Amino acid sequence: MNGNAANWDPDNKRIWKRSGGRLSWSDNGRSSSRGSASSKRRNEEYRRKLLDERRRELRSKREEDAQQEQRERASGVVSSPEWKFDDRLLQETRASQTAAPGGSSPTAAAHEKKSVPIFIPEQLKQKHTLEQMNNAASRIQREYRVHQASRALDDIASQFKQLQQEFAYPRVIDFKKPGGERGHITVPANRPPSDFTDEALKEVSDCEGKLDYTSTNYPLHAYSDALDKLLMKLDGVESRGEKSIREKRRGIVKEIEKEVSRLDWYWRQAWIDYIKAQETAMDL
Repeated sequence: MNGNAANWDPDNKRIWKRSGGRLSWSDNGRSSSRGSASSKRRNEEYRRKLLDERRRELRSKREEDAQQEQRERASGVVSSPEWKFDDRLLQETRASQTAAPGGSSPTAAAHEKKSVPIFIPEQLKQKHTLEQMNNAASRIQREYRVHQASRALDDIASQFKQLQQEFAYPRVIDFKKPGGERGHITVPANRPPSDFTDEALKEVSDCEGKLDYTSTNYPLHAYSDALDKLLMKLDGVESRGEKSIREKRRGIVKEIEKEVSRLDWYWRQAWIDYIKAQETAMDL
């Protein structure tokens, strides 16, 4: 470098000159030595400005970093290498925030909005064929009809039990007079219904007595008609090939038919007992 050299300082708007080993500056034609008080004061002010500007930059940087950190924590991701969390501790913290009653933490809200992919096997994605859908519909209809048939049988069985409880076997029965005569004959019925057996029914099969339609016989006729109607209802219940329905219906039919046979035996046996009593009286 030459002994006399000049450099322009754009920040301080000064011209620094070196002459004979000395360094001086010139401002608008004025010069001053390096160690003057004025120069020191300006240098201090310049350094303070630089320091203030640096502090503002650092403060702004810290604020930006803090905001970025808050955004990352809210989204559940911490990308800064300065923050390293234990995964287990982080999961427990998130779980406690989510389970807290009335809590509305940003982390919990962010997790609720996330969609979790669900794996669906390919075989479940395949659409059913028309034949498969028709078969399924037929099976559902069949099961529904079987269920309806079972309910109908239960209802008929319940009606039969109620009829049995409400009916009382009469102690006297009115029969038509034999030979076409007008009027009726009142006959006592002394046999208990519990004496009925299948063999006893065969013994009265040739009974010639006929029930008359009187007020005395009304409960007897009404009970017989009600039993016949229940048997007709049972005939209308279709099993549709279901073995359980078929067996259930057969069992109810047997119970009702047995009660019908008991009723027939009761009034027939009453007539036979009356005829035998009349024959015994005539022999005396």
